[in-house]
Amino acid sequence: MQAIELAAKPGVRRGIAGILTGGVIVNVSTADQARIAEDAGAVAVMAFEHVPDALRNSAGQPGRSDLEVINHIKSVVSIPVVARTYLGHSAHATMLQSLGVDYIDESEHKTSTTAVRQSDKRHSTVPFMASAASLGDVLRRINEGAAMIRCRSEQTGATDGIRQLRAEIDALSALSGDLLREMANNLGIPYELAKEVGLAGKFPVALFAESTENPADAALMMQLGADGVLVGPAIFKLRDPGERVAALANAVTFHDEPAVIAKISRDVAHTLR
Repeated sequence: MQAIELAAKPGVRRGIAGILTGGVIVNVSTADQARIAEDAGAVAVMAFEHVPDALRNSAGQPGRSDLEVINHIKSVVSIPVVARTYLGHSAHATMLQSLGVDYIDESEHKTSTTAVRQSDKRHSTVPFMASAASLGDVLRRINEGAAMIRCRSEQTGATDGIRQLRAEIDALSALSGDLLREMANNLGIPYELAKEVGLAGKFPVALFAESTENPADAALMMQLGADGVLVGPAIFKLRDPGERVAALANAVTFHDEPAVIAKISRDVAHTLR
């Protein structure tokens, strides 16, 4: 799939992730995993290079996208491919852009090159996903040009993270006039962006939440306000990862139908017997 071409101009990048909303993005490290995810109904795959825990712990590095792996994955799937880069590493992000990836995920993990600032995403021809743990984080990332947000929580997980965002949006919606201007100033964002989010009660770009491999958890993320879910590589350690991805995709689609979620959960449990 060709990368989405965007006008290189400042402003909120609305609707760019529309084709991904209401779906599941799956982390993959091989082309075979990418095929499984696509066949099971994933709307996109996020390519990353597996980093052993010992190395990750000593070096503080996340799984960044390997260029050869990206090209291989792009050659075998038709769904969008997301590639990961480091926070603020514009050289690596530009390199990924040259490969024709569809989206770039800017990891929250810091390196010595990224301790000061985030990338300016407004002029990239490839949409960025950015991670955020608070309302201020989200709005600053949007103002920097992020086309979608990956919700994270610093300590307690994605469920509490998205609940916190919901509460902070509600608090923002209660403000107006000078109080709203003061809040926007404190958050370091334009007043008009704060006003828009407060009036709409939601963000102008898609919000994705990290989920476990449990269909009920994926449904919960959608009920709490996520536009889609991301699933980690642990799903490929299960006996039938394709069936589990399909279950998660259905759970996201039918998140407001308890009877359907119950059936999906029973079917998943049955496959494990």
